[in-house]
Amino acid sequence: CFLMYSARKSSPPKLDQAHHTLVAKPGPTQKPRPVVLCFHRFQTQELVVRTALTMGTSPKAALSTRSAKTLLSFVHQFGLKNPWRHKFPTAKLFKHPKYVSSQQIAVFLSMDDEVCTQEIIKDIYKHGKSCFIPKYDSSSSHMDMLKTNSLQDIQTLPWTSWNIQQPAADDDSREEALSSGGLDLMLIPGLGFDLLGRRLGRGKGFYDTYLERCSRHPKGKPYTIALAFKEQLCQDVPVDAHDVLIDEILYEDL
Repeated sequence: CFLMYSARKSSPPKLDQAHHTLVAKPGPTQKPRPVVLCFHRFQTQELVVRTALTMGTSPKAALSTRSAKTLLSFVHQFGLKNPWRHKFPTAKLFKHPKYVSSQQIAVFLSMDDEVCTQEIIKDIYKHGKSCFIPKYDSSSSHMDMLKTNSLQDIQTLPWTSWNIQQPAADDDSREEALSSGGLDLMLIPGLGFDLLGRRLGRGKGFYDTYLERCSRHPKGKPYTIALAFKEQLCQDVPVDAHDVLIDEILYEDL
């Protein structure tokens, strides 16, 4: 089954058995403290504490330590070996009220260590919704969300050094979401997530920067859902002031 985290600033969650949802209890904002990122091994479900990060003047500085790099390597290897990566159940997402009501949807083209999004993209086109995909500028934190026309259209896009496809740098023919109607929903990847909606990305700040731009659009920031494996749920994720919280985490519980 799927479980959903509804991310809010809060104290530890309680489990709503009827809806398989983790609902956060309101609570005071806590002071920064040592951060422990916890993961489960896929085969044995044995809890593995890969690293403990002590928050200093900058949480991102802690992420540059050797122990943090070991953690990121573990997540990458988990994704590559995860036999469920291409069998990620999507029925829960397709019935989600935000997904059903959304017409302008941004979705990532998945890397090897991320939830495979191919079936989601097919469903977006099937229901006549508009599909926007990222175009990253690797020299900065700038990202655009560009409209695509079909799965075949995506398959013709060039490959990047990150082994994902995206529109060419000189492709100015595609509609950018914020140049027109904005976005209703954004499906977001990541390496780790916690209950408060904090997300561990890959360090470039693409999604944080883009969501900040969305907040200045007349339509406002889209609803954000992170797609994750249960093994990517963390006890705590360090953030900086510019990091944007996500609204919900959708993951499989096998």
